[in-house]
Amino acid sequence: WTSGADMPTARTAPAAVVLDGRIHVIGGANNINIGIAKGAHEVYDPATDSWEARAPLPGPSEHVFGQAIGGKIYVAGGRNQFANTPATWAYDPDSDSWEQVASLGTPSSGYGPALRGGKMYVFGGEDILSSTVSARSQVYDPELDEWGALEPMPIALHGVAGAAHGGSIYLFGGAEIAASGQGSNFVLRFDPPGSDDDSGLAPPDRPKKLKAKVRGPKKVRLRWKDRSDDESGFEIETSVAGGPFQRSAEVSANKRKQGLKGLAPGTEHTFRVRAVNEAGASAWS
Repeated sequence: WTSGADMPTARTAPAAVVLDGRIHVIGGANNINIGIAKGAHEVYDPATDSWEARAPLPGPSEHVFGQAIGGKIYVAGGRNQFANTPATWAYDPDSDSWEQVASLGTPSSGYGPALRGGKMYVFGGEDILSSTVSARSQVYDPELDEWGALEPMPIALHGVAGAAHGGSIYLFGGAEIAASGQGSNFVLRFDPPGSDDDSGLAPPDRPKKLKAKVRGPKKVRLRWKDRSDDESGFEIETSVAGGPFQRSAEVSANKRKQGLKGLAPGTEHTFRVRAVNEAGASAWS
């Protein structure tokens, strides 16, 4: 273990989400026994061991989780002053802004999170004010902006850990009593609808730092950075003189450069690139 630069805002029970090679730490509370949540949103860059403040979560929340899907971060549920919230927020890193999207069907905090096939799953959770624990399973589809209910867990749990693997979702441990630290040794497996039909991939991270170098009156060479290895290829589009973007090239996986020919001399061109795989496409660079 090594220590990194201290987080600017001290807190416990925040969400931590990786997007484009950096880690967004969102929400949390300074003291969960008091229950007042924070909206603090700070981004850690492992390459430089440094922090940067970003737009805070509009609805402060702790015991909350988030996932990166399609170039955005989605944060769902959690609680503030011990009351669960149904709110789901989507963060756009390009505009450094939050947008409220479809709400959880059942407000939950301390639930078991999982990401599979470009969808966000929420299992169980607790309600401190009513001293209840949930067995409900819920899933969010960002393309439809819609939450759906799934087959409930056989056991009501909170504080459970979730991980997707091989098309299934596995849940580990958790507690059966609200506000309890008494753990369990349960291992549960959930097979979502259609789990036999896909690999459980999520859309890849978007490429960054796209650069164009002029190689002649009609040629450029594009280069970009990509820290992930889960893409099946890249798509490149070009806009000429401010017009609509049109497909220019498709590039195989693991390539980070591409030449383009036949451009109109003396005309402004704008380029963009995105990564794709079986689960979908990233945001544009």
